[in-house]
Amino acid sequence: MKDILSDFIRDKSYEQLYSESELQGISALVWSVIHDRQDIPLSTRALFEKSAKSVILSNDRLIFDTAKQVQLFEKNGIGCAVLKGVAVGAYYPSPVIR
Repeated sequence: MKDILSDFIRDKSYEQLYSESELQGISALVWSVIHDRQDIPLSTRALFEKSAKSVILSNDRLIFDTAKQVQLFEKNGIGCAVLKGVAVGAYYPSPVIR
């Protein structure tokens, strides 16, 4: 992914990279790859960091809500299986096999 982003950055600005990654819903993923670059403008760095933090908080909330629902089902004797989302991500660490 770093090679692809390097090619994109060479032809575009970080601001454009941020805008495009937001449109595609992957800004946190892009940030995880480019965060150590020193040439990112502070304003753009702040946008990427805010987006990444938002994704982390959202995922934490989804995990919490999923666990709460599973506990509610179990408490009432209803079997369930989580088939999708962040709750099963630990079982399938590669996105390709999810």
